[in-house]
Amino acid sequence: MNYPIGLISLPATVMFPHAVLPLNVCDLEKIKLVQNAYELVQPIGLALMKPGWQHTKSPEPHEAICLCEVMTYSPLENGSINVFLKGTGRAYLISDCTEDCLTGQVSVARLEEYFPAQGTVEERILRDEIDQLIAEITPRFSTTSMIEMDRMNSESLSMRSNLLASILPIPSQMKQTLLAENNIGRRCRLLLNWVGDYKKQGLRAMVHQIGFSLN
Repeated sequence: MNYPIGLISLPATVMFPHAVLPLNVCDLEKIKLVQNAYELVQPIGLALMKPGWQHTKSPEPHEAICLCEVMTYSPLENGSINVFLKGTGRAYLISDCTEDCLTGQVSVARLEEYFPAQGTVEERILRDEIDQLIAEITPRFSTTSMIEMDRMNSESLSMRSNLLASILPIPSQMKQTLLAENNIGRRCRLLLNWVGDYKKQGLRAMVHQIGFSLN
């Protein structure tokens, strides 16, 4: 099913389902999108800009985006707003990315997850490896992040992989690959492979602490 939503594109931020993101919004058009989504209880899309956005007046967003709920927002004296977003699902753009695509209404379709290995030995192995990764992380998290970590201990493999992808300091283009991957097993394996490449560099010191992202 296709439906229109407001879209905000950012140069280096990738949002994931189940995660929360504090965002400082300065652009007037984006502020209106946030306010409308909050008042109408409608989702808003968050997208990563494609490489080369610095060199064009009309940067294009990646096709895979995260659907978000506007949990709350508060105006600041400088005219901007602080907003808390919560990821609710994956989607992909089906409308043309014209000049107003970054801040206008776009048509999207939900990107449903699936897990071919559910109930198999492969699933148990992935669960064990993800659990081990969570246990290895000794983060200096904000209170919000600690809540998300607690949820990982009791929730689905899909939620665990999404939350880990959101809090680890993975390069934005790799995060985009993880967001676009709707095969849960393949996404977990991509995440674990990336962590394996960086373990020798000290994972504990690399954990990302959530703060307000500037748009």
